[in-house]
Amino acid sequence: MLVRTPIQSSDTMENAAHICCLYLYPLMVMDAFRHSWSRAVNKFEPAPQREWGLASTLIQRPACSATVGAGLDLTAGPVSVVTPDLREKPMVATLVDAWGQSSAVTRFFQPGDASIRRCVFVGPDKSAGSIDAANGDLCRVGTRQAWLRIDIVGRTDADYDAIRYFAGKCRVFPEHRRRGALPRQAQFVLKTPHRRVANLGAEPFFCIAMHLLELNPQTESESEPDLATAMQMLRLKSGRRFSLLDFTPATAEAIKRGVREACARVGATHDATARGLAENWSCRSTDAQAPASAEPISHQGYLRRAANARMAPYQCHPGDLTLLRTSVDSEGRALTGAQRYRLHFKPEALPRLDVFWTLALIGKHACSVLKGANRSIGNRHPFVVNNDGSFDIIIESSSSTSWGVANWLRPPGGQFALQFDMMRSRGGDDIELFPPPSIERFARPLAVHVRRELVH
Repeated sequence: MLVRTPIQSSDTMENAAHICCLYLYPLMVMDAFRHSWSRAVNKFEPAPQREWGLASTLIQRPACSATVGAGLDLTAGPVSVVTPDLREKPMVATLVDAWGQSSAVTRFFQPGDASIRRCVFVGPDKSAGSIDAANGDLCRVGTRQAWLRIDIVGRTDADYDAIRYFAGKCRVFPEHRRRGALPRQAQFVLKTPHRRVANLGAEPFFCIAMHLLELNPQTESESEPDLATAMQMLRLKSGRRFSLLDFTPATAEAIKRGVREACARVGATHDATARGLAENWSCRSTDAQAPASAEPISHQGYLRRAANARMAPYQCHPGDLTLLRTSVDSEGRALTGAQRYRLHFKPEALPRLDVFWTLALIGKHACSVLKGANRSIGNRHPFVVNNDGSFDIIIESSSSTSWGVANWLRPPGGQFALQFDMMRSRGGDDIELFPPPSIERFARPLAVHVRRELVH
């Protein structure tokens, strides 16, 4: 029996395609990211230089760190992730599910026998009661596909070879036999993840999205009236193929317009959020600065979630790692190596003792730590401390102050930026944000201070 669908206007169908595209966009961009990073599932691979460079303004990573990532496939069963003995080097592990929602999983990698850290990741279909998690912990994942990123941090640039060696020893061991290449039907051309998704067109977009939705259902969002109605109008159902031939030419064009407009809006929202992250030394949240919109709350939520999903793989969970960046001083002028700067840390404004922090000089646009000596400093370095317990960090081309090289950072000749990262130690509480110090210009050397070491 043929079921007839009521005829809808072009504007109505365009709006329905717009809503569905915003809702399904995180699934698509996360799948595109997994393909851009790795060709196989359940296998750690280092960060690809091309992908890392294109998203350099979004990357959140500690200074002097090595990064590896793996696409976890939990459709056939749980997988175990093992990291080697890091010899007291800090590590940050972040899990991003198929919908772009990140969670902090560093606490699961506790040292076991022989200092091996093991965590078993369990999908939504598996009961945790039958899993052997000896010498490790269980982590429940809400989707069958996920992305795991591990950052191993060294003290200085001299540790880079060591941490890169440790990163290469991270392994994924499936608790089943399935292992191989990523699904052929979800392959993309070699472009950035967002461009892959935006250039697909409406028909391949919804075809791949229905395949991914079958693997990673989200029943709570699908029960919303507006979304359920829009998916019914477009005849979208998980696991089924979508075709524009089922609609009239005018309706098909309206659906295409809705998808194009949705992808363009996601890109614009993403760019605005990325600009806030690049200069967040004083601001706290870009969402709080977003203008009010006349759209329904659910539509705004889909748009923000889609924009955040584009950045999720490049960022660590804020409970484990918080990064502050700026390229201007306290007066709003660009930071340059021709000037001298001071950062004053008050005693009550210092991070907790269980938080590793680093202040590093980075490129203004590349957001990567500049190479060379005296380009980063942290709580594991000896400092010259003031009598009241505060201390100052000096940024100038030569160490002509009375501190010598203890509190000194050497800037490049041109413009640069500063990155202040705080990383939670294993077993500690979530990081609490505090007002960052101001970056002040000064012309003359400051007074001599009392020398002692900060013990952290």
